[in-house]
Amino acid sequence: MAIKIFTLLRKAPDQESGQFDQFVRNEFVPKLRETGTGAQAIAAVFNRIEEMNYREGAMCNVDGHDWSVILETYFPDETSATAAVQDCLIPLIDNAADKIAESANVIVRELIMYDRPNDIDAVKVFGFFRIVFDMTRRQVFDHWYGPHADLGREMNAFQAFLKYSQNHTLEEYHERNSRFDYDGASIVFFDSYPTAASIYRNPEIMGPMEVDERNMGTEPGAVVSIAARETLLFGTMP
Repeated sequence: MAIKIFTLLRKAPDQESGQFDQFVRNEFVPKLRETGTGAQAIAAVFNRIEEMNYREGAMCNVDGHDWSVILETYFPDETSATAAVQDCLIPLIDNAADKIAESANVIVRELIMYDRPNDIDAVKVFGFFRIVFDMTRRQVFDHWYGPHADLGREMNAFQAFLKYSQNHTLEEYHERNSRFDYDGASIVFFDSYPTAASIYRNPEIMGPMEVDERNMGTEPGAVVSIAARETLLFGTMP
């Protein structure tokens, strides 16, 4: 189990996508590594977003949750990750208000559910979600890790995966902007967009999975679905 921070960034309106990507990779991340507890980061992944709202038909009440870049920064423990958010990431974001329009930092425990070794430039599909029913994060995570994952296996969805992880937000952690206080995120890696579509745009699979999402405290309209490709910026993945 690894500890990491998702840092989701939306570019300011006057920033071109390529320009913003270069800012994040060449200025923002190096400054993070030079600043206090940010120096304890053991790896960082840059995710270039290729398509928002990837789950067709699931977009309902997540307007405004559109992101330009997702960083995944790994830390040795919860203490260093929490300190990095407060001491490094928030000041860096606030000092770049001319470039960053919106942001969110979410500290998670990453649980690898399935991993098929490969060297493919994979398509990653993120599913950030919020709890909208009366359930605790612990109750949600227990159902997600157990019955919900079992349902995916029963429907043979895992056969299309290269890798699948569940990312459980620390139970006591909350993003400073409650609008973006995500309770968790799935990440599924695929070898291509057609393979990803065979799962995420297949009603025979997604229908039952979306029904069961209500048993884990959320609903399709509360899931922010994002397709991206990753680049390892530094370090070795845990």
